[in-house]
Amino acid sequence: MCRRRQPTGQQGLALDNSTINTWDVTCLIINKMIGCGIFIFPPLVARLVGNKMVAMMIWIFGSLYPFCSIYIYLGYGDVWPFNGGELIYVARTLTRPPIISMCLFAWFFVAFSPPAGTSLAFAQFIVPAKAEHPDPWFVRYIATLLIVVISFISYRCPAFIIWANRILGTAKVLLIVLLVFVGAVGYTFQRYVVPEFPELPKTFEKEGSTLDIALAILLVLYCYSGWENANYVASEIYGGRDTHTNEFSELRIRNLRKGALLGVSVVSLAYCCLNLFMLAILEIESISDKERLMAVKSLPTGLLPPTCSWVSFAISIFIALSAMGSVIGVTFTNSRVIRQIAKEKLLPKYDIFQGSSEYGISAWDGNGTPSGALFLHGALTCVAILLTPIRPGFPEGLFFTTCLFFFGHSMLCKSSGLPRPGNSEEQPLICEFSGHASIRPCVQPQISPWNFLRLLWTWFAVVLFTSSHLFIVIMLCFCTKTPDGTPRRTRIEFLPIIVLLVCSLGLLYGIYILLVSWDFHFENPINPNNLEGRVTKHRQGWKFKYPMVFFISASNRRG
Repeated sequence: MCRRRQPTGQQGLALDNSTINTWDVTCLIINKMIGCGIFIFPPLVARLVGNKMVAMMIWIFGSLYPFCSIYIYLGYGDVWPFNGGELIYVARTLTRPPIISMCLFAWFFVAFSPPAGTSLAFAQFIVPAKAEHPDPWFVRYIATLLIVVISFISYRCPAFIIWANRILGTAKVLLIVLLVFVGAVGYTFQRYVVPEFPELPKTFEKEGSTLDIALAILLVLYCYSGWENANYVASEIYGGRDTHTNEFSELRIRNLRKGALLGVSVVSLAYCCLNLFMLAILEIESISDKERLMAVKSLPTGLLPPTCSWVSFAISIFIALSAMGSVIGVTFTNSRVIRQIAKEKLLPKYDIFQGSSEYGISAWDGNGTPSGALFLHGALTCVAILLTPIRPGFPEGLFFTTCLFFFGHSMLCKSSGLPRPGNSEEQPLICEFSGHASIRPCVQPQISPWNFLRLLWTWFAVVLFTSSHLFIVIMLCFCTKTPDGTPRRTRIEFLPIIVLLVCSLGLLYGIYILLVSWDFHFENPINPNNLEGRVTKHRQGWKFKYPMVFFISASNRRG
């Protein structure tokens, strides 16, 4: 399972085992999208809107958000299928002012991408008897132990992490399919005691207000987030035995497309079906009970005797495993993005965090597992775990911690120039001239009904993508109550303040780089005199040197 770095002549023997295939790509997206939110939020969404049919429509139309988003990101993945994802896209599209946009994203990503919320969710649900009234320090201990173990295994045995990602992603889908089946059968056998689905009796306290409906939409978009996970490790996707190291490998791009679209499709279909039967089978009391953390536990009771307490136990364990799968998938992808950030010299002590081990040699660049990035990622996750408040009832602290990335990611996507619509070749409308990205639209070479429909869909995706992220930013800035209707115990103003503070540090560090670096230039492998030649786009970008490094080295030699 674990591979050491092989000698130069034999290194190719160990390379293919470190790549990921189409189903691995699918599971990376499934694991990040399906955490524990889908098992908690559906009853809250129904209670907020006050109508089952409206709640179901929100889940159906909410599925357009990940489809439009992944369509846009696949356009960028076609052109730049490299490790780093949004770091690469921002660097190529926003070249002025130099480095600033990259530093903003880099510091935001390093600070808020660690999976502290999902680690705490695993620790809370792994002991079903204490899931609704957890012991804070016990939960923090288990969550810290989980991230330490996963980080070590990711460093030492990356093949096991890929295998675990595949198994847990598949298990999540099978679990939701099982819950959908149980819900369908239960609804069929017990329709005479459950209110008709299209009508919700007036047993709710009140119809949902506009703010309540907006909060319900926010929860749905939150459950559908995570679609971008596979783009972070595009270079690791299998590109063919003879063409894997070719950055233009068509097989890699096809595997990314198929895996990403399959992952989003599976999650969206599973969410809609699960909510359809959950809303149909659950009685009003189950949805309205604010003391119940997971109304999904009520689904199997229609087929089993009331004495079967193991059902609640099993579902809690499955939710914990679902959270663990999310931690595994996020650790695998985010650590490689952090290593790429360190390679771009966007962090202090970048030479430490860009280090690679001798295990899990990548078939793309010959580097091992990102040891320095895994250490930084794990350490920041442990810090976030210790700082996250843990209280009984609705997991407000976990939700706040995960919303730091949710909010910041939406803010950066909205303000950084992403997205830009694609052309008929499903590439971003970006033309490259002398190594710089121009935001002028490329000219459409052909006009046909198919291209016209694709253009309409592209602009629809752009409008929905942009408006969704703008909605997320606004709601997370001004929503003053938790989804279960209780006042927030953590002030909502802290969320944008914390994100903006970290982004400000990234801005200052970018200015510092501009002031102290030398040999600052935009490295462009494209030869304007030979446009037919091979373009190494993964090396394109701003390059610079720190003069202090040479001064320190000189002083050390004199000493």
